[in-house]
Amino acid sequence: MQRATRRALRKRRVTPRRPRPRGVAPVHDLDGGNIDLSAELTIDGGYLVVSLRRSESIHGDRDKDGELSWSHINEEFDEVCGVGASRKPSCTPLFNLSYSEDEDDEVKHKWTLKMSLTHDALTLDADKKSRRKMDAEPRKLLGRHPLVFL
Repeated sequence: MQRATRRALRKRRVTPRRPRPRGVAPVHDLDGGNIDLSAELTIDGGYLVVSLRRSESIHGDRDKDGELSWSHINEEFDEVCGVGASRKPSCTPLFNLSYSEDEDDEVKHKWTLKMSLTHDALTLDADKKSRRKMDAEPRKLLGRHPLVFL
């Protein structure tokens, strides 16, 4: 920060804001659970890939021995960004790449999509086990999708 700017801030008795940590934004739920969000940027096949991970932990009631039950949900969402003929960046809609849910460390529901990028297409695939456990919405995304950025 330049000296003149610092002096001006001191005169107005305003302190500069401290930057927030990038990539992680914990949000605490009042009911005793919490949600953690993190974002990651990577480059794959010449495209920028934005990944958002959501992890939620919720505690339930106590059993007769006084033990708390816990439920965990983990999800990953991705979007692919690129620059087209307009020279302006644009992105695909967010799509769900993975989902897992467990209760007291016992997996109740879990599936994962595998993403691969080429210079002109995005391909999403899943193994047989994941396909069976997948909801209808992510199942519609399976296959090859051409990537054209405007």
